[in-house]
Amino acid sequence: EARAALGALAEEAGLDGDSLAASVQLMSERAGDAAVMKLFWTMASKLGEAGVETGGGGGGGYTPERARAELAAFIGPEGEYGKAYAAGDARKLRELDGQRERLERLAAGKQ
Repeated sequence: EARAALGALAEEAGLDGDSLAASVQLMSERAGDAAVMKLFWTMASKLGEAGVETGGGGGGGYTPERARAELAAFIGPEGEYGKAYAAGDARKLRELDGQRERLERLAAGKQ
């Protein structure tokens, strides 16, 4: 959802893929991956509220199946939440709890 929203905004702004990737990389280096993800998630949810299509299906582009797959990847050993859990990084886990909870709601078919 966040990627779709970001891609739509970048396209509208006339940014090519390299410019978009460089912008995201710079933001990640300066603010951290979690902050950038939070920004994009918020942006995507606001665009969804405004009626901007950010993907197919309900929940701003999420079907329960898609949400379950993303949740599994997110909390899995290679996912951002899974890595923070394995490292015992309580601060990072708190930062990521909102994303985990949102994916859980969508996976259960709730908006």
